[in-house]
Amino acid sequence: MRDPHRNRLRELWLDPKTSLPVRAIVAGVGNRAPLQDVNWQVEFTQNQCGTYIAREIALAPLDSAAAKPYNATITSAEGRPPNRLP
Repeated sequence: MRDPHRNRLRELWLDPKTSLPVRAIVAGVGNRAPLQDVNWQVEFTQNQCGTYIAREIALAPLDSAAAKPYNATITSAEGRPPNRLP
């Protein structure tokens, strides 16, 4: 299936020792403009045996009616997954 709006992954970097994702380039984040209209670099982090998104960086200016922000970055809060063992 070659639907570029649905299959957004463009590039993926893996850690050679662990084979876990380190960084990716994706075509858009979210499902609304302007976030879905540009490519984003996604950086991953490992926390308690899980892979989480650390931040997402727009690789082009976001084009919105109000402004055209450059260097847009979405940073995820550092969360801690619950311990599910009794």
